Amino acid sequence: MSRAPIIVDARGDVSAFDSVEAAEVALEPIDVSNKEYKVFDAEGTLLEPRVTSNGLRVRLVDSSPPERQPDELAVVLRRFLSRMGAEKTGLAEDEVWRAPLPTLLASMQVLEQHDRHRRRFRWPWRRDRPSRG
Repeated sequence: MSRAPIIVDARGDVSAFDSVEAAEVALEPIDVSNKEYKVFDAEGTLLEPRVTSNGLRVRLVDSSPPERQPDELAVVLRRFLSRMGAEKTGLAEDEVWRAPLPTLLASMQVLEQHDRHRRRFRWPWRRDRPSRG
């Protein structure tokens, strides 16, 4: 079972989601097909994005066997958070590079709340639409 937040690294543009379902809605099938994303749960477990058989949706499944990469997740978050700056993340530059993974995850959630509109309107045709089974 994946633990939130779900972290999506799209070649350096990092997003945090409150649930697997929220991340699935945000990911684009074409980008999954092009292997644009690396997805982690809060413990650093890799999640594999897969396009559904109809090609319209993305599903995230645990890597099999579960592959944990907490150190890689920490590096991804450090690079991204250091670029965002202390005023948005709540962490000074030197703190970002020393912070443990739980602190980095909390800072990422602060950033997402600060810049929530940045990603909400990225795909306007998906905004506030209920998912269809």
